[in-house]
Amino acid sequence: MEPVTAPAGGHPGFAIRLSTLALAGVSSGAVVIGLGSRLAMLLLRLTSGDRVHGLVSDDGFTIGQVTLSGTYNLCHLGAAVGVIGAGAYRLVAPWLLGPPWFRRTTCALGAGAVVGSLLVHADGIDFRALQPTWLAVALFVALPALFAAVLGDVLAAARGWATWVASGPRKRWLVPVLAVA
Repeated sequence: MEPVTAPAGGHPGFAIRLSTLALAGVSSGAVVIGLGSRLAMLLLRLTSGDRVHGLVSDDGFTIGQVTLSGTYNLCHLGAAVGVIGAGAYRLVAPWLLGPPWFRRTTCALGAGAVVGSLLVHADGIDFRALQPTWLAVALFVALPALFAAVLGDVLAAARGWATWVASGPRKRWLVPVLAVA
C-alpha cells in the first residue's frame, strides 16, 4: 500500500484512522450488535412462551413487539457501541500477540467475558423471565464476542477503503454522505 501524501495544511494519517474507526465501528456494530441483538431477542421471545409477551425488558423494549423504530434504535445503539469497540480494539491491537486467528480469538474471548459480564445481571427481567436462562446468557455473551471476532477483518477492509477515499479530492464527498446515511 502506497503512503498517501498530505494535502496542504492537513494530516491524512489522522483522517484515515478516524474514518477507518468510524466505518468499521458503525458497520460492524449496526449489523452484529444491532441486528444481532434483535435476532437474539426474537429467539428468546419464541423460546419463552406467551407469558412474557407484553413485558417491558430491562432496556425499555416491549417483549414480543418488533417495530421498525425499535430495530432502528438497536442499530443506532449498535453503531455507537461499535465505534467505541473499534477504538478500544485499536488501543489494544499493538499488544496482541500471535497470528491473526489467535489475536481475533483472544479479543473475542476477552470481549465476551468483559462486555458479557456487564450485560448479564441476575436482577433484570431479561434473565429472570426469558427462558431458557442459559440461552439468554449465551446469546448476550456471544454478541460482543462475535463483534470482537469480526472487528479486525472489518478494520482491515475499512482501512483500505479510507485510504482510497483519501487518495482523491472528488472521493472525499463519500464520507459525509455515508455518515449522514
